[in-house]
Amino acid sequence: MGEHPKPRMGTEREVTAHRVAAAIFDAMIIAIMSMAVAPLVGSSILEPEGSFLVYTVAPVIGFFYYFLLEGFAGQTIGKRILGIAVVKADGSPCTYLSSFVRNLLRVVDAMPTFYLVGLAVMALSDKKQRIGDHVAGTVVVKVKGGER
Repeated sequence: MGEHPKPRMGTEREVTAHRVAAAIFDAMIIAIMSMAVAPLVGSSILEPEGSFLVYTVAPVIGFFYYFLLEGFAGQTIGKRILGIAVVKADGSPCTYLSSFVRNLLRVVDAMPTFYLVGLAVMALSDKKQRIGDHVAGTVVVKVKGGER
């Protein structure tokens, strides 16, 4: 994972279902990581204080998971499995700065729940970009060799 994949520009409109599936897969990974870290911060989803895990630990882990993996390789584990990647709109590799911006705005895209804002904006966008993609100048595309 470290080398940026070769993008297939022009496939932005073909990856919406892949993006949703990758997000579900990545959410499961983030949940597992959060439950593993929870005891270290004195939290458990089985206790009334479990909301600390849900509202603090998991979002922080999630932000860094997306930010670091997309900045480093243009792909999270879910995106890699599904053969898609985040790249700059000109096809150059996603940078840490663009990854930071697109993932900081994930909070807005996720509103009010289940990424409804992000999905609505994607549906109206020619390149199927959510708000974070528009601001960061990124797109999600298929990768060469990623024929899924």
